[in-house]
Amino acid sequence: MIKLLIHISLLFLLSSCLTLYRATLGVNGKSTDFKSTTVDGDGDEKQRRICIKKGQGRSKTKCGDGVQSHESQATIYPSIEFTSTYFGKSNWGYSFFLDYNETETILLSYPFDGDETEFHSVRYSFNPYLFYNFGDKEIRKGKGHSFRFGLGPSLSYVPFIHMKRVGANESFALTDQKLIGSNIFLEYNYNWFTFRLMNSIVYYDGTKFENAPNDTLQVDSISVGFMYSYYFR
Repeated sequence: MIKLLIHISLLFLLSSCLTLYRATLGVNGKSTDFKSTTVDGDGDEKQRRICIKKGQGRSKTKCGDGVQSHESQATIYPSIEFTSTYFGKSNWGYSFFLDYNETETILLSYPFDGDETEFHSVRYSFNPYLFYNFGDKEIRKGKGHSFRFGLGPSLSYVPFIHMKRVGANESFALTDQKLIGSNIFLEYNYNWFTFRLMNSIVYYDGTKFENAPNDTLQVDSISVGFMYSYYFR
């Protein structure tokens, strides 16, 4: 609970310079896939899926000696959204939201065949996005309903990422990193209730272990959230 309060406090601190629209808090389930992209001597990109060790989450879809995705149990998810701006009288507009994401699992055959590598990352994201809105353009005092589809870049601050090869005395860690990814989402709002389906992608570039290939590690998360929304006006 203390950790959650710290995360919420940081989101409010980061949002202090913009006009707040709403804060959401609810239950969020997430499925995360990992892919590694390398470039060969001819300049051609090669991408492969990284499997997850069995028992890491709830996924049952087979992948090599493990499973395809890390499916986490439902967790408490906070986010903060700023007031939307519309283009004239249309239903098109743009806005921003802040959210928090944490992933912890074990990767198989990464970076080398037969390896098991612990992966743990924490990131805060500032997400500007374009959207199309059906229904009420703005919900006030918790009254109204709308569907909204949005997409845009994700600008992440990563205070912590750590990877460790199990059985080997070798680990990789980064702190205070700034990364660029992307977000796409569909949500339904009814009074104080919000349902959100979101796909978030972030990329970790560069060599992570000695003698390992220089790769881009893509972390692709699909989340489903049922949330309570508090509107500031």
